[in-house]
Amino acid sequence: MLQTPRGTYDILPEDQPYWETVKESFKQTALSFGFQQITTPLLEYRSVFEKGVGEITEIVNKQMYRVYRSDLSPEEGEEEIVLRPEGTAPVARAYVQYGMQTWVQPVKLFYLGPMFRYEKPQHGRFRQHYQFGLEILGVSDPLVDAFLIGVVNELYQNLGLQQLTFKINSIGCPTCRPKMVNEVVRYFRASRELLCPFCQTKLTKNPLRIYDCKEEGCQQLIRNALVLVDLLCPACKDHFTQTLEYLDDLNIPYDLDFRLVRGLDYYTKTVFEVIAQEGEPSLGGGGRYDQLIELFGGPPTSAIGFATGLERVIEEMKARDIKVKPPNPPQVFLVYLGESAKKKSLSLLFALRHEGLQVGFALGKESLRSQLKTADKLKVPFVLILGQKESKEGTVIIRDMDSGAQETVEIKKLPGILRKKFTK
Repeated sequence: MLQTPRGTYDILPEDQPYWETVKESFKQTALSFGFQQITTPLLEYRSVFEKGVGEITEIVNKQMYRVYRSDLSPEEGEEEIVLRPEGTAPVARAYVQYGMQTWVQPVKLFYLGPMFRYEKPQHGRFRQHYQFGLEILGVSDPLVDAFLIGVVNELYQNLGLQQLTFKINSIGCPTCRPKMVNEVVRYFRASRELLCPFCQTKLTKNPLRIYDCKEEGCQQLIRNALVLVDLLCPACKDHFTQTLEYLDDLNIPYDLDFRLVRGLDYYTKTVFEVIAQEGEPSLGGGGRYDQLIELFGGPPTSAIGFATGLERVIEEMKARDIKVKPPNPPQVFLVYLGESAKKKSLSLLFALRHEGLQVGFALGKESLRSQLKTADKLKVPFVLILGQKESKEGTVIIRDMDSGAQETVEIKKLPGILRKKFTK
Protein backbone atom coordinates (compact mmCIF):
# COMPACT_ATOMS: atom_id res chain seq x y z
CA MET A 1 0.00 0.00 0.00
CA LEU A 2 1.35 3.43 -0.95
CA GLN A 3 1.89 5.74 2.03
CA THR A 4 3.31 9.16 2.83
CA PRO A 5 7.12 9.31 3.17
CA ARG A 6 8.47 8.77 6.67
CA GLY A 7 8.26 11.94 8.73
CA THR A 8 5.49 13.51 6.62
CA TYR A 9 1.72 13.45 6.92
CA ASP A 10 -1.53 14.37 5.18
CA ILE A 11 -3.73 17.12 6.60
CA LEU A 12 -7.14 15.47 6.40
CA PRO A 13 -10.44 17.37 6.02
CA GLU A 14 -11.31 16.97 9.71
CA ASP A 15 -8.16 18.90 10.68
CA GLN A 16 -8.36 21.56 7.99
CA PRO A 17 -10.50 23.92 10.15
CA TYR A 18 -7.66 24.05 12.70
CA TRP A 19 -5.07 24.78 10.02
CA GLU A 20 -7.17 27.43 8.31
CA THR A 21 -8.05 29.06 11.62
CA VAL A 22 -4.42 29.24 12.76
CA LYS A 23 -3.09 30.46 9.42
CA GLU A 24 -5.76 33.11 8.99
CA SER A 25 -5.47 34.31 12.61
CA PHE A 26 -1.69 34.58 12.37
CA LYS A 27 -1.92 36.38 9.05
CA GLN A 28 -4.54 38.89 10.18
CA THR A 29 -2.69 39.62 13.43
CA ALA A 30 0.54 40.27 11.51
CA LEU A 31 -1.21 42.51 9.00
CA SER A 32 -2.88 44.48 11.79
CA PHE A 33 0.59 45.32 13.18
CA GLY A 34 1.87 46.49 9.80
CA PHE A 35 3.78 43.38 8.71
CA GLN A 36 3.84 42.55 5.00
CA GLN A 37 3.90 39.01 3.65
CA ILE A 38 6.93 37.60 1.86
CA THR A 39 7.12 34.20 0.18
CA THR A 40 10.58 32.80 -0.52
CA PRO A 41 11.36 29.73 -2.66
CA LEU A 42 11.38 26.24 -1.19
CA LEU A 43 14.76 25.88 -2.91
CA GLU A 44 17.80 27.88 -1.79
CA TYR A 45 21.54 27.63 -2.32
CA ARG A 46 23.23 25.74 0.49
CA SER A 47 25.50 28.72 1.20
CA VAL A 48 22.48 30.77 2.40
CA PHE A 49 22.27 28.47 5.43
CA GLU A 50 25.97 27.75 5.83
CA LYS A 51 26.61 31.50 6.16
CA GLY A 52 23.50 32.37 8.11
CA VAL A 53 22.59 29.37 10.26
CA GLY A 54 26.18 28.13 10.64
CA GLU A 55 28.11 25.10 9.45
CA ILE A 56 28.46 23.68 12.96
CA THR A 57 24.72 23.39 13.55
CA GLU A 58 22.59 20.29 13.34
CA ILE A 59 20.44 21.94 10.67
CA VAL A 60 23.34 22.38 8.25
CA ASN A 61 25.45 19.47 9.41
CA LYS A 62 22.77 16.79 9.62
CA GLN A 63 19.30 17.93 8.62
CA MET A 64 19.29 19.68 5.21
CA TYR A 65 17.77 17.93 2.22
CA ARG A 66 20.02 18.25 -0.80
CA VAL A 67 18.49 18.56 -4.27
CA TYR A 68 20.23 17.18 -7.37
CA ARG A 69 19.33 17.44 -11.02
CA SER A 70 19.45 14.09 -12.77
CA ASP A 71 21.78 15.44 -15.45
CA LEU A 72 23.99 17.70 -13.32
CA SER A 73 25.71 17.15 -9.98
CA PRO A 74 27.31 19.84 -7.78
CA GLU A 75 30.76 18.55 -8.74
CA GLU A 76 30.17 19.82 -12.28
CA GLY A 77 30.03 23.45 -11.26
CA GLU A 78 26.52 24.18 -10.00
CA GLU A 79 26.24 25.33 -6.40
CA GLU A 80 24.38 22.84 -4.28
CA ILE A 81 20.68 23.50 -3.80
CA VAL A 82 18.77 22.46 -0.67
CA LEU A 83 15.19 22.50 0.57
CA ARG A 84 14.89 25.39 3.00
CA PRO A 85 15.14 24.21 6.64
CA GLU A 86 14.14 27.55 8.22
CA GLY A 87 12.80 30.96 7.22
CA THR A 88 15.01 33.76 8.56
CA ALA A 89 18.09 33.22 6.38
CA PRO A 90 16.03 33.35 3.13
CA VAL A 91 14.36 36.57 4.32
CA ALA A 92 17.78 38.07 5.05
CA ARG A 93 18.97 36.99 1.61
CA ALA A 94 15.92 38.68 0.04
CA TYR A 95 16.51 41.85 2.09
CA VAL A 96 19.96 42.18 0.55
CA GLN A 97 19.03 40.95 -2.94
CA TYR A 98 16.21 43.47 -3.39
CA GLY A 99 17.87 46.42 -1.64
CA MET A 100 15.30 46.62 1.14
CA GLN A 101 17.67 48.86 3.10
CA THR A 102 16.33 51.66 0.87
CA TRP A 103 12.77 51.02 2.07
CA VAL A 104 11.25 52.84 5.03
CA GLN A 105 12.82 51.24 8.11
CA PRO A 106 12.08 49.07 9.91
CA VAL A 107 10.99 46.56 7.29
CA LYS A 108 8.42 44.25 8.90
CA LEU A 109 7.80 40.96 7.10
CA PHE A 110 5.99 37.70 7.81
CA TYR A 111 6.11 34.32 6.09
CA LEU A 112 4.10 31.12 6.22
CA GLY A 113 4.99 27.82 4.62
CA PRO A 114 6.68 24.41 4.78
CA MET A 115 10.24 23.81 5.96
CA PHE A 116 12.22 20.60 5.55
CA ARG A 117 14.63 18.93 7.96
CA TYR A 118 16.03 15.43 7.77
CA GLU A 119 15.75 14.23 11.36
CA LYS A 120 14.42 11.24 13.20
CA PRO A 121 10.63 11.49 13.11
CA GLN A 122 9.17 11.66 16.59
CA HIS A 123 6.35 13.29 18.48
CA GLY A 124 6.09 16.91 17.35
CA ARG A 125 8.97 16.65 14.87
CA PHE A 126 8.39 16.08 11.17
CA ARG A 127 10.63 16.09 8.12
CA GLN A 128 8.17 18.46 6.46
CA HIS A 129 6.70 20.93 8.90
CA TYR A 130 5.04 24.33 8.65
CA GLN A 131 6.28 27.57 10.15
CA PHE A 132 4.92 31.05 10.59
CA GLY A 133 7.56 33.72 11.10
CA LEU A 134 7.91 37.44 11.80
CA GLU A 135 10.99 39.51 10.94
CA ILE A 136 11.74 43.16 11.79
CA LEU A 137 14.80 44.55 10.02
CA GLY A 138 16.49 47.93 10.28
CA VAL A 139 16.16 49.09 13.91
CA SER A 140 18.31 48.23 16.95
CA ASP A 141 16.17 49.80 19.69
CA PRO A 142 15.20 47.41 22.56
CA LEU A 143 11.68 48.75 22.08
CA VAL A 144 11.57 46.60 18.93
CA ASP A 145 12.50 43.46 20.91
CA ALA A 146 9.61 44.05 23.32
CA PHE A 147 7.26 45.00 20.46
CA LEU A 148 7.96 41.71 18.69
CA ILE A 149 7.40 39.68 21.86
CA GLY A 150 4.15 41.61 22.39
CA VAL A 151 2.99 40.73 18.87
CA VAL A 152 3.94 37.08 19.46
CA ASN A 153 1.92 37.10 22.66
CA GLU A 154 -1.11 38.36 20.73
CA LEU A 155 -0.63 35.72 18.03
CA TYR A 156 -1.20 33.02 20.61
CA GLN A 157 -3.81 34.84 22.67
CA ASN A 158 -5.97 35.41 19.58
CA LEU A 159 -6.14 31.61 19.26
CA GLY A 160 -7.17 31.18 22.90
CA LEU A 161 -3.70 30.10 24.07
CA GLN A 162 -3.35 31.87 27.41
CA GLN A 163 -0.87 31.50 30.29
CA LEU A 164 2.18 30.96 28.13
CA THR A 165 5.67 31.62 29.46
CA PHE A 166 8.38 33.53 27.63
CA LYS A 167 11.89 32.35 28.45
CA ILE A 168 14.40 35.08 27.64
CA ASN A 169 18.13 35.67 27.72
CA SER A 170 20.87 37.75 26.09
CA ILE A 171 23.88 36.12 24.42
CA GLY A 172 25.87 39.26 23.70
CA CYS A 173 27.43 40.89 20.67
CA PRO A 174 30.84 40.84 18.91
CA THR A 175 32.22 43.08 21.67
CA CYS A 176 31.52 40.74 24.58
CA ARG A 177 31.24 37.43 22.70
CA PRO A 178 35.02 36.69 22.61
CA LYS A 179 35.28 36.92 26.42
CA MET A 180 32.10 34.87 26.74
CA VAL A 181 33.45 32.18 24.40
CA ASN A 182 36.80 32.00 26.23
CA GLU A 183 35.09 31.49 29.58
CA VAL A 184 32.70 28.88 28.19
CA VAL A 185 35.55 26.96 26.52
CA ARG A 186 37.54 26.99 29.76
CA TYR A 187 34.59 25.56 31.69
CA PHE A 188 33.64 22.78 29.29
CA ARG A 189 37.19 21.85 28.36
CA ALA A 190 37.75 20.75 31.97
CA SER A 191 35.08 18.05 31.43
CA ARG A 192 35.53 17.50 27.71
CA GLU A 193 35.30 13.71 27.96
CA LEU A 194 31.76 14.00 29.37
CA LEU A 195 30.49 15.94 26.32
CA CYS A 196 28.75 14.14 23.46
CA PRO A 197 30.81 13.83 20.24
CA PHE A 198 28.90 16.65 18.53
CA CYS A 199 29.48 19.02 21.46
CA GLN A 200 33.17 18.14 21.47
CA THR A 201 33.19 19.49 17.91
CA LYS A 202 31.27 22.59 19.03
CA LEU A 203 33.86 23.20 21.73
CA THR A 204 36.43 24.25 19.13
CA LYS A 205 34.11 25.86 16.57
CA ASN A 206 30.98 27.18 18.33
CA PRO A 207 31.09 26.59 22.09
CA LEU A 208 27.96 28.58 23.00
CA ARG A 209 25.93 26.04 21.05
CA ILE A 210 26.76 23.45 23.71
CA TYR A 211 24.13 25.16 25.87
CA ASP A 212 21.52 24.05 23.34
CA CYS A 213 22.39 20.33 23.52
CA LYS A 214 19.68 17.98 24.84
CA GLU A 215 21.95 15.00 25.56
CA GLU A 216 21.72 14.06 29.25
CA GLY A 217 25.49 14.01 29.81
CA CYS A 218 25.82 17.51 28.36
CA GLN A 219 22.77 18.71 30.28
CA GLN A 220 24.43 17.79 33.58
CA LEU A 221 27.36 20.03 32.73
CA ILE A 222 25.10 22.80 31.40
CA ARG A 223 23.15 22.96 34.66
CA ASN A 224 26.30 24.11 36.46
CA ALA A 225 27.69 26.16 33.59
CA LEU A 226 28.41 29.88 33.50
CA VAL A 227 25.58 32.38 33.53
CA LEU A 228 26.05 34.10 30.18
CA VAL A 229 24.38 37.37 31.13
CA ASP A 230 27.15 37.97 33.69
CA LEU A 231 29.62 38.19 30.80
CA LEU A 232 27.75 40.85 28.79
CA CYS A 233 29.35 44.16 27.86
CA PRO A 234 27.69 47.33 29.26
CA ALA A 235 25.86 48.05 25.98
CA CYS A 236 24.34 44.55 25.85
CA LYS A 237 23.39 44.68 29.53
CA ASP A 238 21.66 48.01 28.95
CA HIS A 239 19.84 46.67 25.87
CA PHE A 240 18.65 43.61 27.80
CA THR A 241 17.59 45.63 30.85
CA GLN A 242 15.53 48.00 28.70
CA THR A 243 13.90 45.10 26.87
CA LEU A 244 12.80 43.59 30.19
CA GLU A 245 11.48 46.93 31.40
CA TYR A 246 9.33 47.26 28.29
CA LEU A 247 8.01 43.73 28.84
CA ASP A 248 7.15 44.64 32.43
CA ASP A 249 5.17 47.62 31.10
CA LEU A 250 3.29 45.23 28.79
CA ASN A 251 2.56 42.83 31.68
CA ILE A 252 3.94 39.95 29.67
CA PRO A 253 5.17 37.17 32.01
CA TYR A 254 8.71 35.96 31.37
CA ASP A 255 11.33 33.79 33.01
CA LEU A 256 15.00 34.72 32.85
CA ASP A 257 16.79 31.66 31.47
CA PHE A 258 20.47 32.54 31.55
CA ARG A 259 21.45 29.36 29.69
CA LEU A 260 19.10 29.84 26.75
CA VAL A 261 21.05 30.27 23.50
CA ARG A 262 18.73 28.95 20.74
CA GLY A 263 20.04 26.67 18.03
CA LEU A 264 21.30 28.88 15.21
CA ASP A 265 24.55 30.80 14.78
CA TYR A 266 23.05 34.09 13.63
CA TYR A 267 21.56 35.05 17.01
CA THR A 268 22.92 38.01 19.00
CA LYS A 269 21.72 39.81 22.14
CA THR A 270 18.06 38.99 22.89
CA VAL A 271 16.92 35.38 22.45
CA PHE A 272 13.59 33.96 23.63
CA GLU A 273 11.32 30.92 23.52
CA VAL A 274 7.59 30.46 24.17
CA ILE A 275 6.67 27.59 26.48
CA ALA A 276 3.15 26.20 26.92
CA GLN A 277 3.99 23.50 29.47
CA GLU A 278 7.23 23.13 31.42
CA GLY A 279 9.22 20.20 30.10
CA GLU A 280 7.44 20.25 26.73
CA PRO A 281 9.04 21.46 23.47
CA SER A 282 8.66 25.18 22.87
CA LEU A 283 5.83 26.50 20.71
CA GLY A 284 8.22 28.92 19.04
CA GLY A 285 11.14 31.21 19.57
CA GLY A 286 13.44 33.80 18.12
CA GLY A 287 15.91 36.55 18.76
CA ARG A 288 18.18 39.22 17.32
CA TYR A 289 20.48 38.62 14.35
CA ASP A 290 22.27 41.96 14.05
CA GLN A 291 25.20 40.68 11.95
CA LEU A 292 23.36 38.49 9.44
CA ILE A 293 22.53 41.11 6.80
CA GLU A 294 26.13 42.32 6.73
CA LEU A 295 27.32 38.71 6.48
CA PHE A 296 25.17 38.37 3.35
CA GLY A 297 26.81 41.40 1.74
CA GLY A 298 24.39 44.08 2.87
CA PRO A 299 25.01 47.14 5.04
CA PRO A 300 25.20 46.79 8.86
CA THR A 301 21.57 46.15 9.77
CA SER A 302 20.00 45.31 13.12
CA ALA A 303 17.20 42.74 12.94
CA ILE A 304 15.08 40.46 15.09
CA GLY A 305 12.79 37.57 14.22
CA PHE A 306 10.47 34.85 15.50
CA ALA A 307 9.10 31.56 14.18
CA THR A 308 6.50 29.11 15.42
CA GLY A 309 5.58 25.62 14.25
CA LEU A 310 1.95 25.27 13.23
CA GLU A 311 1.83 21.59 14.20
CA ARG A 312 2.74 22.34 17.81
CA VAL A 313 0.30 25.24 18.00
CA ILE A 314 -2.55 23.04 16.76
CA GLU A 315 -1.53 20.22 19.09
CA GLU A 316 -1.62 22.61 22.05
CA MET A 317 -5.03 23.96 21.00
CA LYS A 318 -6.39 20.41 20.90
CA ALA A 319 -4.80 19.59 24.26
CA ARG A 320 -6.59 22.60 25.75
CA ASP A 321 -9.84 21.65 24.00
CA ILE A 322 -9.98 24.91 22.06
CA LYS A 323 -12.71 24.51 19.43
CA VAL A 324 -12.62 26.07 15.99
CA LYS A 325 -15.43 26.65 13.55
CA PRO A 326 -15.25 25.29 10.02
CA PRO A 327 -14.71 28.05 7.45
CA ASN A 328 -17.93 29.39 5.93
CA PRO A 329 -20.33 27.00 7.70
CA PRO A 330 -23.67 26.63 5.90
CA GLN A 331 -26.44 28.92 7.06
CA VAL A 332 -29.17 26.77 5.55
CA PHE A 333 -29.38 23.24 4.17
CA LEU A 334 -31.31 22.39 1.02
CA VAL A 335 -33.28 19.13 0.99
CA TYR A 336 -35.08 17.76 -2.09
CA LEU A 337 -37.76 15.07 -2.48
CA GLY A 338 -38.54 13.55 -5.87
CA GLU A 339 -36.98 13.72 -9.31
CA SER A 340 -38.39 17.08 -10.45
CA ALA A 341 -37.40 18.71 -7.13
CA LYS A 342 -33.94 17.20 -7.43
CA LYS A 343 -33.45 18.85 -10.83
CA LYS A 344 -34.70 22.21 -9.58
CA SER A 345 -32.66 22.06 -6.35
CA LEU A 346 -29.35 22.47 -8.15
CA SER A 347 -30.32 25.77 -9.78
CA LEU A 348 -31.84 26.95 -6.46
CA LEU A 349 -28.59 26.09 -4.67
CA PHE A 350 -26.48 28.32 -6.95
CA ALA A 351 -29.12 31.08 -7.03
CA LEU A 352 -29.02 31.31 -3.21
CA ARG A 353 -25.19 31.29 -3.23
CA HIS A 354 -25.24 34.18 -5.72
CA GLU A 355 -27.34 36.03 -3.16
CA GLY A 356 -24.49 35.64 -0.66
CA LEU A 357 -25.96 32.77 1.37
CA GLN A 358 -23.93 29.73 2.47
CA VAL A 359 -26.00 26.69 1.48
CA GLY A 360 -25.40 23.06 2.40
CA PHE A 361 -26.45 20.30 0.04
CA ALA A 362 -26.52 16.47 0.26
CA LEU A 363 -25.17 15.21 -3.04
CA GLY A 364 -26.71 11.94 -4.15
CA LYS A 365 -28.77 11.25 -1.03
CA GLU A 366 -32.40 10.55 -1.86
CA SER A 367 -34.24 9.91 1.42
CA LEU A 368 -35.51 12.78 3.57
CA ARG A 369 -34.12 11.09 6.67
CA SER A 370 -30.54 10.84 5.36
CA GLN A 371 -30.58 14.44 4.15
CA LEU A 372 -31.92 15.78 7.45
CA LYS A 373 -29.32 13.69 9.30
CA THR A 374 -26.57 15.46 7.33
CA ALA A 375 -28.16 18.84 8.07
CA ASP A 376 -28.30 17.98 11.78
CA LYS A 377 -24.56 17.12 11.82
CA LEU A 378 -23.79 20.52 10.29
CA LYS A 379 -25.92 22.23 12.99
CA VAL A 380 -27.63 24.55 10.52
CA PRO A 381 -30.43 26.69 11.97
CA PHE A 382 -32.77 26.26 8.96
CA VAL A 383 -33.50 23.56 6.40
CA LEU A 384 -35.12 24.29 3.05
CA ILE A 385 -37.36 21.47 1.83
CA LEU A 386 -38.18 21.31 -1.87
CA GLY A 387 -40.69 18.58 -2.74
CA GLN A 388 -42.65 17.70 -5.88
CA LYS A 389 -45.52 19.97 -4.92
CA GLU A 390 -43.25 22.91 -4.03
CA SER A 391 -41.31 22.44 -7.23
CA LYS A 392 -44.49 22.85 -9.32
CA GLU A 393 -45.77 25.80 -7.28
CA GLY A 394 -42.46 27.72 -7.09
CA THR A 395 -42.36 27.52 -3.31
CA VAL A 396 -40.11 26.02 -0.64
CA ILE A 397 -40.63 24.97 2.99
CA ILE A 398 -38.42 26.60 5.65
CA ARG A 399 -38.00 24.40 8.73
CA ASP A 400 -36.60 25.89 11.95
CA MET A 401 -34.30 23.14 13.28
CA ASP A 402 -34.59 24.31 16.91
CA SER A 403 -38.37 24.66 17.21
CA GLY A 404 -39.46 22.35 14.37
CA ALA A 405 -41.79 25.09 13.06
CA GLN A 406 -42.31 25.18 9.28
CA GLU A 407 -43.56 27.78 6.82
CA THR A 408 -44.03 27.73 3.06
CA VAL A 409 -42.72 30.74 1.10
CA GLU A 410 -42.31 31.71 -2.53
CA ILE A 411 -38.84 30.95 -3.91
CA LYS A 412 -38.49 34.46 -5.35
CA LYS A 413 -38.97 35.89 -1.84
CA LEU A 414 -36.71 33.35 -0.15
CA PRO A 415 -33.42 35.35 -0.03
CA GLY A 416 -35.06 38.35 1.64
CA ILE A 417 -36.92 36.18 4.16
CA LEU A 418 -33.74 34.31 5.11
CA ARG A 419 -31.79 37.53 5.57
CA LYS A 420 -34.43 38.79 7.99
CA LYS A 421 -34.19 35.58 9.99
CA PHE A 422 -30.39 35.86 10.24
CA THR A 423 -30.54 39.50 11.39
CA LYS A 424 -33.00 38.88 14.23
